[in-house]
Amino acid sequence: MAGKIGKIVNRLLTSRHPLLRAGDRLFEKAVGGRIRLPKPALAMGPAEHLKFSINDDNGEKDKIEFVFDAVFQNFESNLVMGEKGMYRLVRKFAEGGMSKIFLVKDMGGTKYLLKEVINASEFPPKTRRELLQRFSYEMEIMQKINSPNVVKFVDRDPHTPPRFFVMEYIHGIDLQKMLSAGRQISSRVSLTIISEVLKGLIAFENAVREKGRPVAAHRDLKEENILLEIKEKTIKRVVLCDFGVAKLPGSELTGTMQFLGTPSRAAPEVFPGGAKHVDQRADIYSLGTILYSLLAGKEPYDITSPEDYFEFLKNPAALLDRVLANQPENVSNHLWSVVSKAMAAKPEQRYQGYADFKGALALALRASKKIG
Repeated sequence: MAGKIGKIVNRLLTSRHPLLRAGDRLFEKAVGGRIRLPKPALAMGPAEHLKFSINDDNGEKDKIEFVFDAVFQNFESNLVMGEKGMYRLVRKFAEGGMSKIFLVKDMGGTKYLLKEVINASEFPPKTRRELLQRFSYEMEIMQKINSPNVVKFVDRDPHTPPRFFVMEYIHGIDLQKMLSAGRQISSRVSLTIISEVLKGLIAFENAVREKGRPVAAHRDLKEENILLEIKEKTIKRVVLCDFGVAKLPGSELTGTMQFLGTPSRAAPEVFPGGAKHVDQRADIYSLGTILYSLLAGKEPYDITSPEDYFEFLKNPAALLDRVLANQPENVSNHLWSVVSKAMAAKPEQRYQGYADFKGALALALRASKKIG
C-alpha cells in the first residue's frame, strides 16, 4: 500500500506541466542560479554481505562470498528532481576523477544509481568545458543503447548542461571484486563473461555508428566497469558501464585529457600519443588482458613496476612475448592463441573489431565444450 501511495505522490510531484517548468525558471532567476544537488549529510551504515556461486568446467558450483565494508549512508531528507521522477539520496556509492555516484531510491522505493559530474569550478575554462561535454556525451550514449549488456539509462537532470543522470542499479559485484579473491576463473565462465561484454560493445557501436565516420571505442575497459548481476546466488547478467571517455564517430574531443583510460589495461599505442587516435583494437587489447587475468588468476604484468613500465614503453612486444609464454596448464592451446592475438603488441596483429573478437571467443567456447 505504501509503495502505491509513493508512486502516486511521485507522479504528482514530478509532472512536468509547462506552468511548473515556468515556475522553476522564475525560482532560479530569483535566487540567481540553477537548483543544485544538495550535499549529502553522511553517517555510517551497516556492512553488506553477498554470496553467490558460478559453475566450473565440470558443472560443479564454486561458492564465493564477499563482505562489503561499512558504507556511508545519508539522512532521509536529501531529494533530487529529475525529468521523470524524484529521488532520495541513500548513500555515496563511488567516486572517480570526473564524477560521483550515489545510490538513490524513487518514491516507490526502487533503487537506482545517480551519477553527478564533479564541481569543476577550480579547473581552467577549457578543461571545465571538456569535462561537461564528456558528461553530456556519456548520457547521450546511454540513452541510445538498448542492450541487456549495457547499464540502462533511466532519467536525467532537467537542466542544460546536465549535472546528473540516473541509471539502473545492478545488484551484484564488479569483476574486480571477483578477481581480488586471487582465484583462476574456469575457461567457460571467463569466455562467457568477455563474450557478454562484447555484446554490449557491439550494441554501443551500433547505437552511435555514423556512415562514413570512424568506428566508436570505449577506451576504458577494466574490471571495475564490468558488472555481474547476481540473482539467486548465480550470475544472471554481465553488464558494461562507464562511457565517460568513449570515442564517438567524428569526435576529436581529447583536449587537456590526453591520456584516457586505465594504464594497466591500456594498449601499447596509447602511451606515445594519448588516446585520441586509438580505435576498437585498443579495446580488444584491454579485454585480452582482462581475459588473461581471469584465466591465469593474476595480472599479465605490473605497470607500477619501473622495470615492466619501461620495458612496456621501450619494447612492448618483448614484454608481451615473455608474459604470454607462461600458459596456464588448464587453458587449451586454442584458447591461449586467442588471448595472445588479442594482446598482440601491434594493433594490426589483433582482431580488427568487436565482432571479430566475439567470433573467435565463440569458436573457443565451442571447442572447450567438446573437450569437456
